[in-house]
Amino acid sequence: MNVNPVVAGTYMIVSAASAFGENTKAISCYTYDTYYRQHRTPAWAPIDENDPLQYWTLEDAGEGKFNIKATYEGNYITTATSMSATATATSFESLGSAQFKIDLGGKLHCNGWNWGGAGVSGPLTTYDDVKDSPSAWKLVKVEAPTFTHTLTVGDAGYATLMLAFDATIPAGAECYYAAEAIDAEGILNLTQVEGTVLPAKTPVIVKAAANNYEFTSATEAGTTIEGNLLSGTLYTKNVTPAGTAYVLSAPAGVVGLYIAELAEGAFLNNANKAYLDVTSSDAAASYSFNFDWNGTTGV
Repeated sequence: MNVNPVVAGTYMIVSAASAFGENTKAISCYTYDTYYRQHRTPAWAPIDENDPLQYWTLEDAGEGKFNIKATYEGNYITTATSMSATATATSFESLGSAQFKIDLGGKLHCNGWNWGGAGVSGPLTTYDDVKDSPSAWKLVKVEAPTFTHTLTVGDAGYATLMLAFDATIPAGAECYYAAEAIDAEGILNLTQVEGTVLPAKTPVIVKAAANNYEFTSATEAGTTIEGNLLSGTLYTKNVTPAGTAYVLSAPAGVVGLYIAELAEGAFLNNANKAYLDVTSSDAAASYSFNFDWNGTTGV
């Protein structure tokens, strides 16, 4: 455990509150609203070294401050109850005994309520500067974690995918993105991801035989793909499309992208899944795929 002085690196941020027991609660990253499913927030959960959402990267923000970034999905803690794609410089002030108070412009403390539903019991607590209290935190230094996502491909032979991390494409799976203009006649031209790494936050359509496929974090960074027409979500959330939204489906056994069913202008997209959002006025009723790999085109 490397706790003082604070340095950039990957950590688990663990409550030092003696009332909760030694190292029993850690900051995790959970869905903020289980109904709308549109936000993330810091939440307090039982410490679990196998939970990728409990890993945080401290980035040096200068002047002795750090940005607290979710290692798995890349968003930052900005207040005690919110996260954002934009970082907030945070101070770590020693309380002694390898414990810290964390100040983001609002104090971070472990309270009795959290939006993820996995928090501690008991009344709300107020922030203080006391060791072994809900305001005190320990930083558990860890090695950069290895992430794994299991993708299940059904009998149809296709699935959509978007991951938060650069991942090695497993044998037997081919990943495609939509980089070309959409065909008004209902054909979506797809281009295969080159190499063996699927870049982080790149929504793709996976073509593979029915099976489970393990996408494991790569040791090298993937090459950023520009102009991808596909979109995706890292966690389950309601999406309000800019135009007409399409999701992977196979009604009557015909695989393609079909118009998503909306409720109050939005549709629920599952975690790590891709979709297509067509803003043109000539959007088709559905889209079939036109694959292009190694110079050969097939439908």
